[in-house]
Amino acid sequence: MSKNFTYFRRHFNELAKKHGGQMIVISDGRVFGVCRNERPRELSRLVERARKATPREAPFVSPVPTIKELASPLLL
Repeated sequence: MSKNFTYFRRHFNELAKKHGGQMIVISDGRVFGVCRNERPRELSRLVERARKATPREAPFVSPVPTIKELASPLLL
């Protein structure tokens, strides 16, 4: 398991509360940025920035669910 995914899992609740409904970019075990789902250009810039800063690893990119989505009976 990558350190980026590990970071995402360990901080999942905090990320969902703070950034729910947004996209997150994690590289080198830290958050490089978040942006709204409907902003693909901004997401591309964040991914590129993460790649330049940490060229030896692939950034982890994921949507962050909202607290409401986490409480959905369909996800249980």
